[in-house]
Amino acid sequence: MLDQILNPPPPPIDAWFYASGQQQLGPLTITQATELVRSGQLRADTLVWKKGMKEWTQLRFSSLGEIVSADLPPPIPRNAPLPPGHSKKETPPPPPGVDKAASEPTPASYSTFGKICAVVGFLLIGLILIVAFWAMMMATHHSLHEEFHSNVPEIQPAR
Repeated sequence: MLDQILNPPPPPIDAWFYASGQQQLGPLTITQATELVRSGQLRADTLVWKKGMKEWTQLRFSSLGEIVSADLPPPIPRNAPLPPGHSKKETPPPPPGVDKAASEPTPASYSTFGKICAVVGFLLIGLILIVAFWAMMMATHHSLHEEFHSNVPEIQPAR
């Protein structure tokens, strides 16, 4: 008995493993995986792996997903109506191990496009003010020039 605990038999060839958080669980048979899909413990985006695969992949993209796809619920539509008593402002809590403050938007995470638009807007306003000031200065200079020349008699060359 102690030998079986210390040296368990290798998992069957069709044994699947899945990730829950940072924990690797399994091995599962296809029947067990189907039951976990029905109970909601395995979802389409759950990472799964079995011997022979290069890396973990989402259940929906694996051969196991093809087998149990009849038991997967359809994706939730983006504009699904809310049940009575629920508001759109309710947000689910962050998953375990995720810092709530880190999941909320901060000024540093605002879009780069928005920042660029603000800078371009300020530059355009500055340029408009500079052009307006230059136009005023030119108009003033022109009127002073005209006034000066209208009050100064022309000097006639000596004969």
